[in-house]
Amino acid sequence: MWRALVTTDIGREQWTFWEIMDTFYPYDHNVHVRIYNRRGVLLVWTKLATKDVLRLLANRLTRANKVIGFDDSTPPKLRDIISAIQRLIGNSRDFRIECEVRGSHLEIGKMELMKLLIEKFRFIGGIKKLLIEVVWDVVGLTILDREEKIIRFRH
Repeated sequence: MWRALVTTDIGREQWTFWEIMDTFYPYDHNVHVRIYNRRGVLLVWTKLATKDVLRLLANRLTRANKVIGFDDSTPPKLRDIISAIQRLIGNSRDFRIECEVRGSHLEIGKMELMKLLIEKFRFIGGIKKLLIEVVWDVVGLTILDREEKIIRFRH
C-alpha cells in the first residue's frame, strides 16, 4: 500500500530515493519508491504500517523536507476517494479539510474537490484535519489529530 509522501528539494530526489530504499529494504524486500516528475516529490509503497514508516524515516533522511504518512490510499476517482474517506471518518463531521493536487489524473481541480467533499460530508470544521494528497494516480488520505503523521526536517 502507498504509505507515505516525501518531499525534498528539486534535484535531491535520487539521493532521497536511495535513502528510503536503504532504510526499508531490510524490513520489506518489495518496497517501491516513485519519483514524481523530478519536482521534489516521492511516494513510498511498502507492506509496513504507517507508524513504522514514520518511525524508520524520522532519523534517516538527510535531504528530505517533509514526510506525510498515509492512513489510506486510493486511485484518483471521485467514487474511490469518497469511499476511502467514509471508511476513515465514519460518521464524524468535525474535520477541516486540506488538499494538494499534483498532476492531471483527477477529473477536477483542488478547489472543486474541496467544495465537493465539504458538501458531501457536511464537514463543520474542528481540531482534526483531513489531508488529501493527490500525486499522479495515487490519492493519499491522512487524518491529523493527536497522533503526529507529518515529520518536518530542518537542515
